[in-house]
Amino acid sequence: MARIGTIILPTNTTTINGQQVTFAETTQLQQILQKIATQLDALTAGQVSAVWNAAKAPPTAVGMPITTNPTSRVLGISYGMGDYMRNSEPTVYVRDGSSYITLGWVCTQGGNVGTENPPVFVAVEIPVSA
Repeated sequence: MARIGTIILPTNTTTINGQQVTFAETTQLQQILQKIATQLDALTAGQVSAVWNAAKAPPTAVGMPITTNPTSRVLGISYGMGDYMRNSEPTVYVRDGSSYITLGWVCTQGGNVGTENPPVFVAVEIPVSA
């Protein structure tokens, strides 16, 4: 699911009592609000599908290449300290005889993905009792 971003609605203009009135197309607005309501419902239910940035690994492990634009400035996604990314495929694994699940990753050092200064993420793990 994508981030919501800027909402731009098509508009209609009509004349009422000699004055032009511009208003949003309500069908489009209803569709956008329905998408928002669906995502909020899924978020409150704890569904990982409602989180737009859930991933199988933190972004520094995805292997995103360094990309540049015509001005040779490096482009990428920036993360700041404290940003959290949920694990889209949490599974139980065993380490040192104990079982764990990785819930996600927390950024401990901000940076820009695909650059010489990438963000640093630390796994958020919980033990699983037998």
